Amino acid sequence: MALKAKQVALTPDLCIVGSGSAALTVAATGALLGLSVVVVAPGRFGSLDGPAAVDALSAVAQRVHDIRTGVRFGGGPDAETPAVDLAAVLSHARDILAARSPMTAPERYEAMGVRVIESGARFSNPETLMAGAETIKARRYILLPEPLREEPPVTGLEPARIIHADTIPNLTDVPRHLLVLGGGATAIALAQAYRRFGSAVTMFVEGPRLLHSEDPEMTAIVARGLRAEAIDIRFSHAIPTLTARPDGDVQAGVGPGALTASHLLVANRQTAALADLGLDVAKVRTKAGTIAVDSRMRTSNARIYAAGPVASVGDTAIQATAEQAGTAFRHAIFRHAKPFDPLLVPRIGAFDPAFAAIGLTEEQAKAEGHAIRILRAAFADNARARARGRGQGHVKAVVTPSGRILGCTMVGPEAPDLIMPWALAMAKGLGVSDLADLAFSDASYGETTKRAAVEFLKMSAQDPWMRRVIGVLRRWS
Repeated sequence: MALKAKQVALTPDLCIVGSGSAALTVAATGALLGLSVVVVAPGRFGSLDGPAAVDALSAVAQRVHDIRTGVRFGGGPDAETPAVDLAAVLSHARDILAARSPMTAPERYEAMGVRVIESGARFSNPETLMAGAETIKARRYILLPEPLREEPPVTGLEPARIIHADTIPNLTDVPRHLLVLGGGATAIALAQAYRRFGSAVTMFVEGPRLLHSEDPEMTAIVARGLRAEAIDIRFSHAIPTLTARPDGDVQAGVGPGALTASHLLVANRQTAALADLGLDVAKVRTKAGTIAVDSRMRTSNARIYAAGPVASVGDTAIQATAEQAGTAFRHAIFRHAKPFDPLLVPRIGAFDPAFAAIGLTEEQAKAEGHAIRILRAAFADNARARARGRGQGHVKAVVTPSGRILGCTMVGPEAPDLIMPWALAMAKGLGVSDLADLAFSDASYGETTKRAAVEFLKMSAQDPWMRRVIGVLRRWS
């Protein structure tokens, strides 16, 4: 009788568990450096649909809003009621996803030399990962599994009535009334987009404000903007009792105050996918439902790193996950990496007016005991913003008396791009006076950054000692 051949384990330099954008970037970088790389994709390979679909929907909604409000700039009477062809909107979203799919196809990475295994993954011991029929004994592992989609707290509701970010391209009609659970960036962007398409929108937000950990002064501007578009925001609400009605609608609450909606959008914080990884067998310590990691994304098992929603540090936004994955990769391969600092990762919201922040908020800086100065500059004072009717919001920077930048938050046009000079200054240890020295055009939104920075120089000029120095220099010159 023939003996069964013994399975040979794969022994790559690096094994990545996950298939999102951060996982694929790390895999491509490792292959470029000549490393042997295995990617285990428990979910759909290259799953980037959610953020791309949200961006596409928001972009079209912005165009609709521009047409509707164009009457202020001399638009004709038809400008106030533009027709929305949802089929065309969703076709646009699908075109964007189709254009990206070749960049995320397994064949592309296999052509680079990456071994792709589309399977679940589970550790069988601290050194070995089982993926389908394969046994993997990698030098290093980086765990980047996709977060679990949070299911709505209601049973019996038709799946077509439930909207998640990654199911947007499947919706065929504009919701009559959209009920939104959550107050994060994705919830806000989708609530605003569907409102601009003609849906009635009600948001239930757990806590006293949108974007719960951000500056309340700035999030209040976002809330005012949404309410100006007739979005009903209900703060400090626990998730209401949800019931599927016989007519297919969803009812929130009971009694006279109950609310009936045609669709439900679930956009609460996503949870980490840990249950099937066998972390206890791998000797990986967990913490409050996440993997405990240090500032270089190392777990309690020296072979294993973790990043993204599964990790116990920082934010779960895409940009934070990418930075964490980069830190994990550099330390896993080169044994040297700067610690991951969540305060140096921009936090953005692509709605209107847009939101962006980096570093500490005013509340956080005070809680840490910093002596601070607050610098503000309104977009209403910016020539470009006024000309385009986009003067909502302002820049708010938190700095020390010496000019060290602790953080910056802004709500206004192009905020995700305008935050980058502040991000660069913080990363490189530059002071707010360095931003004041930059030459910004009066015809750019970025000029608002300069005006905020110049506020620090104005404050410093009022200091009695500075006045004495200026007096001496004036007499000497």
